[in-house]
Amino acid sequence: MTSPLESARKHAESSLYTMTNPYTTTEEKIEIEAWYQLPVELAGHAFLFTTVAWAFGILGGWAAYGIAVLVGIISAIVIWLAYSRSIIPVFLIIRLPYVGWLIHLGISIWLAASGHWLPAIFLFLNRLLFFLPVGFPVAFVNQVLTFKYKIHPKYAFLKRFYGKEYPFE
Repeated sequence: MTSPLESARKHAESSLYTMTNPYTTTEEKIEIEAWYQLPVELAGHAFLFTTVAWAFGILGGWAAYGIAVLVGIISAIVIWLAYSRSIIPVFLIIRLPYVGWLIHLGISIWLAASGHWLPAIFLFLNRLLFFLPVGFPVAFVNQVLTFKYKIHPKYAFLKRFYGKEYPFE
């Protein structure tokens, strides 16, 4: 029988994932981040394209946001249902340091210089906030997809795809 203190410790460990956790290897951490972050990155880059469409009157602002969020949600579901390690190189290419920042900054400056201030500001802020505005719904979907495991989604990923067991379970 576990004590209340031990139960609380196990709950805390299972609910909190950090990059310094002792339960995953470096390779596992890279794979976990690729699985978790790729849909957010895809949503962020979709917002880049939809914001340009918004600026030129093809879409409204809410439609631009909604389409980007939908790209993130659909990609999160597809990756969860049909995961493959082949997403790791795709993720690493999309996350090249500074490339995404420079592209978003360049398009934001171009939009602002073209007189499309509002789309430029939204695009820049989305990138500045690490795609959180379009990525938050993806994080929610990951919570829903991994709910049955009753552990942090990043731990649940390894449990589902590799059958990993944790001492806090």
